[in-house]
Amino acid sequence: MSFKHIKSQPHVIEQFQKALAWKKIAHAYCFYGPKGSEKKRMAIELAKAINCEVQEGDACDHCTSCRQIEHGNHPDIVTIKPEGTYIKIDQLRELQRQFRFAASVGVTRVVVIEMADQMRPEAANSLLKFLEEPTSPMLAILITSHIQAMLPTILSRCQKVRFMDIPPELKKEQLITHGISDTVASIWAHLSIPVDELTQFNIDDFKETSLHVKQWGKLVISNQPEALLSIESDWMQVDKDKVHVSYVLELLLIWMRDLVQIKLNREQELAYIVYRDELKEDAFRCDMKSLLLMIENVMIARRLLTKPQFQPRAVLEQMILANQLHKISIENNWQLIAT
Repeated sequence: MSFKHIKSQPHVIEQFQKALAWKKIAHAYCFYGPKGSEKKRMAIELAKAINCEVQEGDACDHCTSCRQIEHGNHPDIVTIKPEGTYIKIDQLRELQRQFRFAASVGVTRVVVIEMADQMRPEAANSLLKFLEEPTSPMLAILITSHIQAMLPTILSRCQKVRFMDIPPELKKEQLITHGISDTVASIWAHLSIPVDELTQFNIDDFKETSLHVKQWGKLVISNQPEALLSIESDWMQVDKDKVHVSYVLELLLIWMRDLVQIKLNREQELAYIVYRDELKEDAFRCDMKSLLLMIENVMIARRLLTKPQFQPRAVLEQMILANQLHKISIENNWQLIAT
């Protein structure tokens, strides 16, 4: 793919093009920023650029090294992500075992650690030792959407690189080039999910979930008791999948933000443009203060779903009750529902 196809982060591309030209690549980076901001894509492209057999400063995408890295089967490029909730020490030990011997001549090993904030202390200590005592030229790229949750001892060994949100207009263009319809792309462009993952979504499943979210949203903003009962619906999957529940809340958040756009007379910025008339009716029924309060509670709920001690059902119940009481549920107070 090469750097030229990552259009959402020009400042990051420029930084690494200079570093490659001057041969001043650090031994460890922390890529941080919102979900969907192409941090993983950038890590892969950097690994390709460093190890390209044909050119310097970028990937050719055609040599053996570039193709192996792109397809995830290069022996010296390793990706680690949580097994379950956390990255475990056994995963770091396996990495050390793999990297025990020197790499091939001219190859810079790269380890990409996704969700690096989800690391147990013993795993973090093992990683620190690994970074400080590499057996051959190596680059570590730690990826996180929650840099504040990273251990300071880890961050101190890394050069931090900030990634920005991809503008919805650019993301929509990317989705449309992948064959996604304008209507669906308008909504997906506001999700914090990478384009390459979105293109794998089942469109029919999305449309069904989107309709459920719209109906649930109407109940939530009107403080109907059915909003609480809907948590048990099959489509919510409240007992099965935190990721799905977070996805549902993000769709709800996008819908609520559309209501704000209606109130501010910014109809051209709607995500759920196909439901414009319904949005106008719903926006008329709620005041701006209550709407902003609800948005804050949804955002708190999404943050808590990333923490292992909180279960989806309890988080959703607390969110809806806080909305019905017309108050922001201060995040610290949610400790009452921690398991």
